[in-house]
Amino acid sequence: MAQRGSCLCGSVHYEVEVDQSIVYHCHCSLCRKAHGAAFATFGYAPEKDFRWTRGEDLLSHYESTPGSLRWFCSRCGTPLAGTGAALGGRVAVSLGSMEDDAGVAPTDHVFVDSKAPWFEMADALPRTGEWPDNWSS
Repeated sequence: MAQRGSCLCGSVHYEVEVDQSIVYHCHCSLCRKAHGAAFATFGYAPEKDFRWTRGEDLLSHYESTPGSLRWFCSRCGTPLAGTGAALGGRVAVSLGSMEDDAGVAPTDHVFVDSKAPWFEMADALPRTGEWPDNWSS
């Protein structure tokens, strides 16, 4: 069953079915800057399981690395999703933009070599300096 998400101002909406085995807290400097936080939490879904349902004309994107696009609302700036070749046919969904319970929990901390020095990870989730073993693009 698809879950719903939207931006802060409610202009852009989407539906997605998140893969329950791939949910990461990303600590890379790009995600930290894009989200203005210690890390960003993403769920991943095959491209076929993601669709914009309202406000697609208000989407903007930024190419943060060659071929990787970060999609956000042009009105309120909410980071919504990421697409690109590095994701292997998946969409990275910003779980903070979900309206419904995605029914998932983070499985890993990724790119921890870039984590904010002031943030202490207090949980027991696996940690890696790159994509974890269950990632294959």
